Amino acid sequence: MTADHRARPSRSRTRGPETGEEGRIGMLLVGCVGVVVMFVLVSAAITSVVIDDRRLVACADRVAAAAAGSVDGRAFYDGDDEGLAVSTRSARRRAEDALDKMLDSTCSIGEGAALVGVEVVGDEVVVSVEARPLLALVPRPLSGAVTPILVRSSSAVVR
Repeated sequence: MTADHRARPSRSRTRGPETGEEGRIGMLLVGCVGVVVMFVLVSAAITSVVIDDRRLVACADRVAAAAAGSVDGRAFYDGDDEGLAVSTRSARRRAEDALDKMLDSTCSIGEGAALVGVEVVGDEVVVSVEARPLLALVPRPLSGAVTPILVRSSSAVVR
């Protein structure tokens, strides 16, 4: 029995020479987890921007519809040939009022939506709004450098 025991090498002798690779799998695992976490954070940030972009489109639509409602009553009741006329000044004032009223609901986007421009072209009112989304996982000082400014336009026809 002792001869068989001596003929078989022990486990410690079959490993081979030391290569200095001990513990490297832990570093590989930490690196892989880091990549996955970064992927999740970037995906969350992109999703947040896309959702705010869709909300800004809805805001622009609502503001354009409100601005198109500023028909000149005198021209309408006098029966002018122009039909339903909308002045740029009254459309801008109506768009600003509508945006102020909707800042807590439809136009509650990031740091807040702002009116960029109002233009009247024939019987169409074109409104442009902008907003800077807030990214939950990005610090405030860095947010200004990495967050895009979203600008969307919408139009409404006066009929």
